[in-house]
Amino acid sequence: MQQVFSFKPISLIHYFWLTFMHSLGLCSIVIQSLVLVYP
Repeated sequence: MQQVFSFKPISLIHYFWLTFMHSLGLCSIVIQSLVLVYP
């Protein structure tokens, strides 16, 4: 029980970090496409 409890927050932070980087990449792609469409 204690091992799973100590492991859970680390995986949760890792999951939020992955989703944050993924959304950041999507935002950069959208900004690049907007810059290409509207020069």
